[in-house]
Amino acid sequence: MTIDPVPTGPVETSPRGYVTDADQRDQLLAVLADAGVELGAYDQRIVDWLANWEWSTVATIASWVQRAAEHQAAAVASAIEQRDHWHTEDRKLYGHSTP
Repeated sequence: MTIDPVPTGPVETSPRGYVTDADQRDQLLAVLADAGVELGAYDQRIVDWLANWEWSTVATIASWVQRAAEHQAAAVASAIEQRDHWHTEDRKLYGHSTP
């Protein structure tokens, strides 16, 4: 059977396949860690609970977390780029040399 990976964009159809509960748990933990989510004891319980659901549910939830983290990272990068641009423009305006 083909196993659909965690979707990287909007989910239009149910992800297919079977992944063991242990592998689903590992994938959820990896996505959460990559997103910088610190887990408490209850969070861990919910991960364990979710890992027992079917792959289509786990893959969709993992996709949400992954896409939200990517969006946040892009927003931060954009803000830094804008800040650096305006800092450079201010330095030019006030006659300071740029580094």
